[in-house]
Amino acid sequence: MFAENEVVKQYRLWLRLPGNAIVEATGDELAVVKDIAQRMTNGGARFEPQAVTPATGSTLIFHPSHGAGKTACGWISAFDVPKVLSNEILLENVKQQAA
Repeated sequence: MFAENEVVKQYRLWLRLPGNAIVEATGDELAVVKDIAQRMTNGGARFEPQAVTPATGSTLIFHPSHGAGKTACGWISAFDVPKVLSNEILLENVKQQAA
């Protein structure tokens, strides 16, 4: 199946919407998490990568409805998670239990 200590990269989204609603999501692919941000803001989100270290980074999210588009309204960060706790494995377990 996979090595016990195998890790995978995932992406965490934190986004403040108008009315101070907060959206948090985790995904396996950066493009999918960015798409969630676009959908939650009805489009128009701008993403600006921020270098934290050469190996990792985060992405700030800007939208015209928040601070005239000059203040970040959210972020996406990459992180490593043990594969056994990854979204992929958790979803696989739910599917097996439902069958």
